[in-house]
Amino acid sequence: MRENINIISRFVAFVSTAVLIVLIFYLKFKPLHFNPIGGNLDESWQAALAYAAEKGLRFGTDIAFTGGPLSGIYTRSFQNGAPFQLAIYSLAVPIYIGVSLTHLLQKNIAPLTARVLIVALIGICPFVQKDIFLLSIPFFAAMSGVSGTGGANRAISVSGAVLAGIVSLSKFSVFPLAILCLFAADLSDLKQRRLPLHLAAMGLAFCVAFIGSGQDKSQIIPFILSSLEVSSGYSSAMSIPGRSRELAAYLGASLAFIALLFYVTLNDGRWRDVTRKLLISLIFFAFLFIGFKAGFVRHDLHSIIAWNVLTVAVLTCAATMCGRRLSFVAILLAIASIIPPYILLSNEAGRSLLTDTGALVRDANEEFSLLKIFTVAPEQWLADLQNTQTSAKARLGENSGLQKYQGTIDVVPSNQSLAIAAGSNYHPRPTIQEYTTYNSKLIARNRAFFQGEQAPDYLVFAPGSIDGRHPASAEGSLWPLFFSRYEPVDEQPQGLVLAKRTTPITNLEAETVSVEASIDREVEVPKDDAPLMMAVHVQPRLLGKIMDILYRPPGTQLTVKYDDGAIISYRLIPEMADAGFLLSPLVNTTSDYVLVSTGRTGYPALRRARSVKITMGGGHQLAYDDKIRIDFTRLDAAKLTASNKNAFIDSAIRKADSLTPLLRENVLKEPSFITIPEGVLAHAPMSLHLQVAGASKVSLAFGLRTGAWQNGGASDGACFLVKAGDQVMMNRCLNPKDVEADRPEQTVTLDIPKGVSNLTLETACGVSCGWDWAYWGGVYIE
Repeated sequence: MRENINIISRFVAFVSTAVLIVLIFYLKFKPLHFNPIGGNLDESWQAALAYAAEKGLRFGTDIAFTGGPLSGIYTRSFQNGAPFQLAIYSLAVPIYIGVSLTHLLQKNIAPLTARVLIVALIGICPFVQKDIFLLSIPFFAAMSGVSGTGGANRAISVSGAVLAGIVSLSKFSVFPLAILCLFAADLSDLKQRRLPLHLAAMGLAFCVAFIGSGQDKSQIIPFILSSLEVSSGYSSAMSIPGRSRELAAYLGASLAFIALLFYVTLNDGRWRDVTRKLLISLIFFAFLFIGFKAGFVRHDLHSIIAWNVLTVAVLTCAATMCGRRLSFVAILLAIASIIPPYILLSNEAGRSLLTDTGALVRDANEEFSLLKIFTVAPEQWLADLQNTQTSAKARLGENSGLQKYQGTIDVVPSNQSLAIAAGSNYHPRPTIQEYTTYNSKLIARNRAFFQGEQAPDYLVFAPGSIDGRHPASAEGSLWPLFFSRYEPVDEQPQGLVLAKRTTPITNLEAETVSVEASIDREVEVPKDDAPLMMAVHVQPRLLGKIMDILYRPPGTQLTVKYDDGAIISYRLIPEMADAGFLLSPLVNTTSDYVLVSTGRTGYPALRRARSVKITMGGGHQLAYDDKIRIDFTRLDAAKLTASNKNAFIDSAIRKADSLTPLLRENVLKEPSFITIPEGVLAHAPMSLHLQVAGASKVSLAFGLRTGAWQNGGASDGACFLVKAGDQVMMNRCLNPKDVEADRPEQTVTLDIPKGVSNLTLETACGVSCGWDWAYWGGVYIE
């Protein structure tokens, strides 16, 4: 009788604990909550992946990204093609994590008090990014498989392997972790003379879910290979430095945990089996390593992923391995790993433990309502998501201007969601976003795309990139191909619209000059007014390749001296630079692109490079060969000019001509006086000179950029003055935030007093100078 009571009490304890933990992870993961399309950088690639899955594009061939056909599990973006499939898979994530973690807790190695603390710490841990949920699945599966021999262990570990295979189609970084962890679980099975099922179960689930998502089975291997291509270039291309103190604190906490893990496995009598010790260590190290890479390569708020992984690892160790005394040591270490994320969130987003807990409670009602609707009336759940998506698309696509283009279209700036929201026939290149085209294989994929018959009819284009990269690094090596196969025909808020030519320009690239150089050595740029491409060939050493795998290689910088005296440094991605990009003239704006792509390189607004220098961060001698080669390739400006003649280009040239009088007399100075699509930015307060000798009239265009007063812009207005000596010829103040008539570009024509040869154009602040993004749109002298 007592034995039956114990069994019942253990069952009740297991069920109640599992329900509580599943509830915690359910509210944090929100498996039935899918977000509508949005317009920022991350929302754009998420929307592009959802669109690709809906349209049946081939992941691995048409799309090369670390997200797959089930990306919605990770991104939480609405995907109309398979909403119920994604919902079921998403529901399985918190359920599996809750049940597997409860199973590990119920092994009774940690005392009851410790287990209560473990559950409480899970509840307050700030799981901000979704990575931690997906990465935990293969970790818990392997821990269940290696830590015990019962039927429950095997059922939980194999089902975890199945789920790991499925979620790998959402976030590919789960795939290598799953391979390592489940390999350890299979080795444990072999040691115990059991059939190893974990990797087989994962592989089968991966393939079945891939085909079930609408993909062809022939794309399975291409998908894996393309995802590896993207993953292999991530560390060197996407890394950004962060807070060194945080990194030191994380490494210290991780080393403390590893020391605790070693102590337990070496000294605890339960861990006499050497093979088991090694396998347990492999699982923990794999989990910590993938978490470290996910968190600290791109060291911003991504670092919370690494802290979350450490917290889960420490709490799992406390639950399953540490025993009565050491479990509390592990819990103290887990508490220490929870604190840094809250410090980061407090500094960046004003979030605290109190606000996070309050939000969890507030969200509970909404999430349970969703669960009720999904269970009772799933068609209503789907209809609500579709209505929200339709409304979001209408708002986002309303002012895109892309609805009128009937052919296929691709978008280079990272706002692909605008084309999708507009209902355009979006036809993406494989890498989707420009900043992910960061190694030779990915560049080759995009080059083949634009050279082939599948190239889109239209290309929305604007220079500029992320992380301080050179503005011409946006698909930089493909610019000669864009010049050859596309011509500018229009401009919309997100960039130029380039139309495919009937007949491409041939033999655009002329002679190439190669220069042998070295790191930190200044190299003169060949004197030439024609467009000039530059390719930088840097050779990594073996240690550099190892650094790239384990963490990240030293950062690389390109410093350019321009003919106007400006010296600007840019982030350089070695493999992108190896393929080349347009160095000179500097193309900062869409207006610059129109001029250079049509061979009109003689305008004063276009900066020409005079010298370049490649520099690297500390330790580069170990990572890269000091000797480098730089190739300068001249493009045929005459061919570009002869092949580019249409109404839009003529208008753009007239606009450039209208800015020449200002740019001839005033030197550009970042960031307050630069060329912009509207003309030239003259951030108030600023005074510019204008030569008008012999002229009788001057017409001026001016205004405030829309960003000064829209979408959070808080300008209180600015004034525009024209002076002839002490005489004020015009004083016009604009306040577009409050006055609708002040929002469009303004124009004025003034009579020039006799004998006046020089005018002063001033922009003056309103009450404050913040957001006073004033511009002069053109000067027309008669």
